[in-house]
Amino acid sequence: MAALIRHLAETPAFEGIGWAKAARLAEVFGPDLPRLLAGGDPNPLATVVGEREAETLVRAWAEDLARGDVVVWLEERGFDPRLAGKVMRLWGAEAAQRIRSQPYAMMALASWPTVDAAAKRIGTAEDDPARLIAAVEAVLYERLQSQHTWTSDATLRARLRKLLGPVGAVSDVSRGRPCPGRWGRREQRWRVAAGRRGYDGGLRCVPAPDRAVRARPRRPDRP
Repeated sequence: MAALIRHLAETPAFEGIGWAKAARLAEVFGPDLPRLLAGGDPNPLATVVGEREAETLVRAWAEDLARGDVVVWLEERGFDPRLAGKVMRLWGAEAAQRIRSQPYAMMALASWPTVDAAAKRIGTAEDDPARLIAAVEAVLYERLQSQHTWTSDATLRARLRKLLGPVGAVSDVSRGRPCPGRWGRREQRWRVAAGRRGYDGGLRCVPAPDRAVRARPRRPDRP
C-alpha cells in the first residue's frame, strides 16, 4: 500500500489529499481502496476525508486511469505521448474511449498524416465517412492557418485529391448544398454524401459568396 499512499499524496490531481489522509484511507479500507476509488462512489471515502475531497478523489482517479490508457494509445499509433495532457483536458475520463472509437477526433491536436495513418492502422476504410469529413477539415485548417477564411470549390477539390488520392467519393465530399435557414441559398454546406455516421465532426454554415465555401471547422470537442 506504500506506493498507493505515495501516489495519492504526491499527485497534484488529488488536491486536498496529503500524506495523512492518504495513510488514513489505506488504514481504513486496506486492499479494498483501489476498488472503491475505481467504483466512482465518493460516499464511502467521504467518511474518512470529507465530501469535497472524496469527490475529487474518485474524479481524479478515473482521469488518472484514462490518462494511462491515452498515453499507451498515442504511443502505439505514432502520436507524441506528450499530447496526453491536452487529450485529457478536452475529454476527461472519457478520453481513451473517445479517441479509440473516433480516431479522427485527434484532428483537433495533430496533423492529417499522423491522424490518418493511425486511423488506417485500426482498419478505417479509405471511403469511410469519418475519414472524408476529416479530410475536408484538414484542408480548411490548413487554409485558416494561412489566413484564408474561405475556400473555392476548385481549391477544395484539388486539396482533397492530394490528401485522399483516387477515392471516388471526392466529388461527393466537395459537393456544395444550400444551407437551410437564415443564411439563404448562396450559402454552401460541405457534407459527405454518406452522411455523418460514426463521426461528430462537420462544418458550420456561415455567409459565403457563390461557388465558394466560407466555413469554420468544428472541433470535435465543441458543439
